[in-house]
Amino acid sequence: MKKLETYEVQPGRPTHGYDGPIKVSSGGCKLAIGEEFIDVGKTYRKRPYADDTMV
Repeated sequence: MKKLETYEVQPGRPTHGYDGPIKVSSGGCKLAIGEEFIDVGKTYRKRPYADDTMV
């Protein structure tokens, strides 16, 4: 996977590649409803939020 991607979300992550042909980003659009959805999930599942599931 690392050879395929150019990970543009967070620099320096050891689980991601940074010079591949496929660009990976957060999309540039972040809405409040998405944050609220994550907050509700954290409340009911009692688990910490993982911003990078590849770790």
